[in-house]
Amino acid sequence: MNRSIIRLTAALLVGLFTCESLLAQQDSTAAPPTTRSAMAGVFNSEQVARGRAGHRAQCASCHGAEAYSGEAFEKAWKGQTVFDLMELIRTTMPNDNPGNLPLNEYVDIVAYILNLNGYPQGEAELPADPEALKLVLIDSIPPRS
Repeated sequence: MNRSIIRLTAALLVGLFTCESLLAQQDSTAAPPTTRSAMAGVFNSEQVARGRAGHRAQCASCHGAEAYSGEAFEKAWKGQTVFDLMELIRTTMPNDNPGNLPLNEYVDIVAYILNLNGYPQGEAELPADPEALKLVLIDSIPPRS
């Protein structure tokens, strides 16, 4: 075999292994995503209004808000993520056709439920991004003043 072809092949292989090594090193040093609390104001008033309207149209005919508020809500969801709540609603509701709403409508309804339980509003909306929702933790219901 021609020596220049062997050298070129060897150089390419060394370069490939070096790139893979650098990528693996970069992945291992990347900071893990940061979680935040639902108490940090993770939804806004516009999203709550859409969620209230969505709840009225999609949920209220089968159950009222008391089904997912107060102590029962806290007992069921404390320590879980907003994604967990949204995913349960998305995969089970509406009863006659689960998952038929766009993801952002389910997220709006979750914002309404969080607001219903006294979690504070903020400036931004909950994103319709499952990975982002997995980083928002549901903690104790805020005390009523």
